Amino acid sequence: MTFNPAPRRKFTTLQRAAFFRDHGGICYLCGGKINAAAGEAWEIEHVIAREIMGRDADEDSNLALAHKKCHASKTAQDRRTIAKSNQVQAKHIGARPPSRWPQRPKSPRREQHSATRPIVRTS
Repeated sequence: MTFNPAPRRKFTTLQRAAFFRDHGGICYLCGGKINAAAGEAWEIEHVIAREIMGRDADEDSNLALAHKKCHASKTAQDRRTIAKSNQVQAKHIGARPPSRWPQRPKSPRREQHSATRPIVRTS
C-alpha cells in the first residue's frame, strides 16, 4: 500500500568508502566489526525500512552499515512489519476485499441457568 515514488539513492565507490570510514566499519545490527579488507560483504542499510518511512528514508540519519547476512535477516523482519502495516491500513480505509469464508450466523444468546440448589457458604 505504501508507495515511495522517489528513486533509490545511488552511492559511488568513493561515497561508500567515506560512509564505511565515517561509521567506523561497525555493523549497527550486531555490533561486530566488518572486515572489508578480508572481503567480508557489507551493505548500506535503511534503519527504518524505506517503504515505511517514505521519501525521507534515504537521508543520512536513516542509513547505517550492516553485514550482508545481518541485513538479510532484518529485511525479512521488515517485510513482515510492512505486510502487517499494509493490512491494517487497507482495513482502516475499507479497501480489504470481503472474506471468502462467510461468517457463521450468530446463535441467539441463551438464558443463563440458575443454580438448582441454594449456594451455602461455609466459613
